[in-house]
Amino acid sequence: MKVGLLKLELFFPYCHSLKEKRHFLRKIKDKIFAKHKVLVHEVAHHDKWQRAQLGLALVGHEATLLSSLIDKIENQIIEYGLGEVIDSQSEIIDF
Repeated sequence: MKVGLLKLELFFPYCHSLKEKRHFLRKIKDKIFAKHKVLVHEVAHHDKWQRAQLGLALVGHEATLLSSLIDKIENQIIEYGLGEVIDSQSEIIDF
């Protein structure tokens, strides 16, 4: 079994409140879930209104498929243009 992990650090330059940041995050999460059926969660910076750290995990049997899906999801989040990706880390683990 393989586990794919993705952690993204986002900066929202146009957010002026936590409510606005959560609105942008909800859009990102909903779009990713609708397209890939993958849940994305905010894992850090809950109290900062211009930063967020998102995390997701995928399970599969082939590392190349997981890596490809992680890259697609990351690229889609960048393409949405709702926030700037300032850091990205991904890893595939044998479990």
